[in-house]
Formats: sequence, structure tokens, C-alpha cells
Amino acid sequence: MIKLKQILLFALCISFFACSSESSNSDEEENQEETTDNTLVKQIVYYKSTADEFTQTFNYDGNKLNSISDNDGYETKITYSDNKVTRIDNYEDNELLEYFTVSYNSEGNLTSYINYLFDIDGDDIAYNQILTYNNDNTVDVEVLRGNFSSQTEPIGTTTYTISNSNITKLSYDDITDNETYEFDNKKGIFNNILGFEVINFININSEFGFDIYGGSNNVTKINDEQDGWPTNSERFEYTYNENGYPVSSENYYNDDISNPNEEELLGTIEYNYE
Repeated sequence: MIKLKQILLFALCISFFACSSESSNSDEEENQEETTDNTLVKQIVYYKSTADEFTQTFNYDGNKLNSISDNDGYETKITYSDNKVTRIDNYEDNELLEYFTVSYNSEGNLTSYINYLFDIDGDDIAYNQILTYNNDNTVDVEVLRGNFSSQTEPIGTTTYTISNSNITKLSYDDITDNETYEFDNKKGIFNNILGFEVINFININSEFGFDIYGGSNNVTKINDEQDGWPTNSERFEYTYNENGYPVSSENYYNDDISNPNEEELLGTIEYNYE
């Protein structure tokens, strides 16, 4: 059974893309706090004190993330080689459902990753995602479909726009759908985890992995546009600790953003650190 994804936003630090971009807002650069400590998130409680409450727990070796688990029997295990993420395995009730292998170039930048899925509609299938870095602060990710031995069938390309080490837009070549993102200028919940930008980027494309989003900053709003028209939005309001990390957030959803007063409060998310 495919795990239901958490209702969160896709936003992550993308420094491994090796795209250099300058801020158009010097005030934001001056206000952004540098992360120089070793703060690591230990537990996240989603939609606290509601019927939908669930908890994720993070386990480490130093600043390497060994695993993420929840109270529904799902677990992600991460393998590092030479301080880089090289494999991610996703389990349900101790059964391996899918895994990823990760490749880098000689400069240490992510170039591709392959998603291996067991017994989907009776077949073992795989998706090879190949990254192309452009000169306009965008990255194209081409997806090739196949089996565990070979992936050659093109099924689409997604373009990621990057600003200040955050993804600000997703564009799809096969549908007229764009997603845009806004951020705060505080410390990201996950940005002290070694290789988390790779973990996050890969697991967002998984069937069974955790949708845990974050990076150099924390996402505050997402708008989804189809055929040039806004269709829905999500928004986060954060409370921060004295070190500039979020300790809680309120998650709001609106499926008609022409009426902002009709937002629905989905619940409170609580962040606990080591």
C-alpha cells in the first residue's frame, strides 16, 4: 500500500546544483542567519492533538542521517560513501518497497539517481532521473522509464528554478502546471544534516518515502497554477526559538486563493531538536 504523502510544501536547499545566484534583495541577505551550529532535528509531530496526528523520528551518526521512521511502520534508511548520500531505501513494516542509487560528477555534484520499485502492477520498474544544469539558475530533470536493467523510455522533464539556494518554481513540460514558492530568511529545519538536500530532492519523487521539506530556509507559501490560473495555495506561519530555528508552525490550505479569508487550518506541526 502506497503511503499517503503529508500535506507539506516542496521546498529545499539546492546548493549541490552548483548554480550560483545573487539575491535581488540585499536586506534579505543581511537578515539571513548563518548556520554555524550543530542543531539537528530529532522529532517532528504533525497536526498535533488532531485525529491526523503522527510523529517522525530522526536517527543520526554525527550529522549523517541514518534513518527516519514514523509510528505507521514506514522507515527510510540512508547510506553514505565518502560523506555523500549514495543509496536510499524505503520500507513498510520492514519490507523493502523501493530504493534509490545516486551518482555524482567529479566535482561532487548530483548528476542522476535511479528509483527502483518492486512489483508495481506486477512488474519491477525503474526511473532514471538525469540532471542538466543551465546558465539561468535552472536545472532540468529528465526522467527515463524502464526495468531494473535499463531505462530508455522518456516520460517527461521538470525544470527547477533556483534563487538564494531555494527552489522558487517548478515547471513541467507535459502539463501546463507551475508551482511557485516563497520562503522566510531563517535557519532551515534540516540544513545541518549532511547531504540532506540530496535526500530531500530524491525522496520527493518516491512512492513510499517521507515528504519532509526544508533547506537553507523554511517555506512560507506555495501557489499551484494550472493553465495560467491559480488553483490552490498552502501557507505556513512559524514560531522560532532563540537560535532562529522553527519550533512550531501552523499549516493553512486554500483551494480558492481568490478568497484568502477562506483558508482552512490543517493543524500545528511541532519541531524538536537534539
